[in-house]
Amino acid sequence: MSQKEPASRAPRIRLSQAERRHSIAVAAAKIFAERGFHATGSRDLARACGISEALMFRHFPSKDELWFAALEACRQSAVADSLRSVGSQPPSTSALVAVTTDLADSFVRNQSGERKENSDTMRRMLLRSMAEDGRFARMVLSDLGARLNGYITDCLRVAAEVGDLEPSGEGAGDVGAKLYRLLFFAVGAQALPDEPAMDMGPSEDALVRDIVRFQLRGLGVRNAAIDRELDQ
Repeated sequence: MSQKEPASRAPRIRLSQAERRHSIAVAAAKIFAERGFHATGSRDLARACGISEALMFRHFPSKDELWFAALEACRQSAVADSLRSVGSQPPSTSALVAVTTDLADSFVRNQSGERKENSDTMRRMLLRSMAEDGRFARMVLSDLGARLNGYITDCLRVAAEVGDLEPSGEGAGDVGAKLYRLLFFAVGAQALPDEPAMDMGPSEDALVRDIVRFQLRGLGVRNAAIDRELDQ
């Protein structure tokens, strides 16, 4: 009688030290986001990372160092996810509508898998930060502003040149861009609980269009230009 051959194991992937540190920071960010810094113990962190406390402290000698690495990993993910469309086409009214639609879509629609997990972690970290020292919130919003404000301002300038901007919208790019970012975070944050904090309506498509229109009107884009771009 032949013996059953043991199942072959998948080859282990060896990570570099930098890759290992990043994977630990990403895993730690999720539990920090759920419990906060003070309520999260080193044993909880090691378990969430799937490693021993000794190995965790070999990469991050202190909980504080791991906390700051988790914040940075979360910040990088948040900025990369939010700015996928920025710069993908030259500044124009069409580009402004495309970026606004992409941002609204990413915050409104029910995401799944790793992207939803990362997005929820970022939002929880942002809300915790605002309720505590604000450090992470300032990091994220400042970074987004540095990369987004200039592009929005350039798009508004081109929109004004072709007659797509109300006279009242000219010169309001900086303040408008700040409010633009905050609204997206507010929309995303209210959807964090299993039962959203606010009923935003039955249709995600309609909600995305309403948010896009609200944002663009706040920036001074004419209704006719918005209708033209959204109907394409």
